[in-house]
Amino acid sequence: MGEVRSWLRDATREAHARVDAAFAAFRLDDAASYRRFLTAHGQVLAPLERWLDAGALLPGWQGRARAVDADLRDFAAELPDPPSLGWQHDEAMRLGALYVLEGSRMGAAVLAREVPEAFPKRYLTARAAPGQWQALLALLDAKAADRGAHWRARALDGAQSVFALFQSAAQEAQAAYR
Repeated sequence: MGEVRSWLRDATREAHARVDAAFAAFRLDDAASYRRFLTAHGQVLAPLERWLDAGALLPGWQGRARAVDADLRDFAAELPDPPSLGWQHDEAMRLGALYVLEGSRMGAAVLAREVPEAFPKRYLTARAAPGQWQALLALLDAKAADRGAHWRARALDGAQSVFALFQSAAQEAQAAYR
């Protein structure tokens, strides 16, 4: 297990770095900056999770849009209008997108350490069900082996699209407060 994981990680390295750089501008120990950070994530998660319909791909999957929404309510903040995705409802693309979304849970756990105890952290501390990451990787490997190069290209499109969506949301959240 892990062939597709390694390939996707390598193929999206630059996009991932751009997203990390965009979100590095937020200070998670500052209430206003952390609220903007959550707003950027929340703006993306709701439409992305609806489009993914990840439970149909990976039984037992739980999203984090409700968690980020609850954290924002604690700050008395509302989400801006979410973007319209208009993406194809393509299995490969959805699995590539889910790879990015689920991989971000690991980074979120690290970021949660930077957030003061007094701030809400449901979003950053939301864990996947036990075995869910491994199940996703196994599913990616099985589908890629069965479906071939075109399927992989669509999965990469999904992953790249999610990174671009998060990068744009981070930049918009920062620009709105300059």
